[in-house]
Amino acid sequence: MRGDTLIFRDFRNDVGRWTTDLFFRRATVPVEGEGDEPIFNVEGTQFIFTKKNGMYFVFASRHNVSPALSIELLERIAAVIKDYCGVLTEEAIRKNFILVYELVDEIVDFGYPQSSSSEDLKAFVRSVPVLVDTEKRSEFLTTVVRQKTTSSKTANQSVTNKEQKKKDEIFVDLLERITVHFGSSGQLSLAEIEGAIVIKSFIKGKPKLKLGLNEELIIGRNPDQMNYGKLCLDYCNFHECCQFSEWDIDRTLVFYPPDGEFALIKYKCSEAFEPPFKIFSYLEDPGPSQLDVIIRVSSEFPPELNANKVHLICKLPRSTVSASCELDPPETGTYEFDNRSKAITWNLGKIKGAFSATIRIKLNLEDSVGNYKREVGPIGMDFEIPMYRSSQMQIRYLKAMENEKELKPYRWVRSITKAESYVARVDSAFSSTPRYN
Repeated sequence: MRGDTLIFRDFRNDVGRWTTDLFFRRATVPVEGEGDEPIFNVEGTQFIFTKKNGMYFVFASRHNVSPALSIELLERIAAVIKDYCGVLTEEAIRKNFILVYELVDEIVDFGYPQSSSSEDLKAFVRSVPVLVDTEKRSEFLTTVVRQKTTSSKTANQSVTNKEQKKKDEIFVDLLERITVHFGSSGQLSLAEIEGAIVIKSFIKGKPKLKLGLNEELIIGRNPDQMNYGKLCLDYCNFHECCQFSEWDIDRTLVFYPPDGEFALIKYKCSEAFEPPFKIFSYLEDPGPSQLDVIIRVSSEFPPELNANKVHLICKLPRSTVSASCELDPPETGTYEFDNRSKAITWNLGKIKGAFSATIRIKLNLEDSVGNYKREVGPIGMDFEIPMYRSSQMQIRYLKAMENEKELKPYRWVRSITKAESYVARVDSAFSSTPRYN
């Protein structure tokens, strides 16, 4: 990242362009003792940001604004830009910077959020998107270009031929982000799931869609009620297009999908579930000014599934001089020691279910005085598991109806679980035997 400013808009004239350099220095070189927080304050300016595809989307203000509102606004701006530009990349934004400025000015008016619906904004946005050379453009972009391009016989013929080759498709993603915290003895201290059903429809026209969820779905937890075999959600937010005429009968949602990608429902579940990974750790004292940290990871999901982009990060004592590792099995990934941050990263890459691996981290310390053992950890883990659901959320069926006749579009349904905050603490007491079987 070079720190170039692609888009800048000062709605209330209280932050200048100098804030971009201030943000970039603080975001790329964090203050000692602080992590990569999405919210920080520098010289009286509050910065709230999210990062997507190597780009920072930043909200800056001299006032005390709501962090949740600001992050949600940034997420929606990014989604709208992706809908109109086709892809969310630096090249797409540079080629469509006039369009992006027009979108931002329509979404935010004098610092106040307005409509962030891609479909509603079509009535106000006049710029024609510049196509980026990629096969991953959204269908919404094709619609916008077709509506805003000047008609000609050649152009109409090209679009018609292209449409004839298109298939009626609908993509449904069941995404779940899990937060799991393990105590120092391996016990589960926190387990939460935040999920969403994201839909992108490429079906011609505006057909009525029906999506069936778990029939035994309950919204709202009641501690006095037993819910064996039922999915109990803490809360559930529905998109404004949802109709509930059949919801109370068999948990079926009826809706007419808007243009672009949208989240049909968002939910949270704190009901007990089996974590996809378990993390065990203990310390050994091999000699003076030395310390061994042993970490074992076991995958608890079915063996026919695979977890991708798996890596662990373990904080080490500040007095660490050097670190070496032994892996068991030996071919289980790679490791990297960062002397600056005093942390070691274990990259496991892709691993299958019902699998376990161990890493022994051998540390040489500058001195072994004080509570250096308490400086070990916590251990953070990141991963994603396709075709896996931590909750019991199910999509029973998806139907497309037009004039009371059922259509047969291509339906692509997938589920994926990602780690939001997967953390395990390390017991600072020495142990001569592992704390796992």
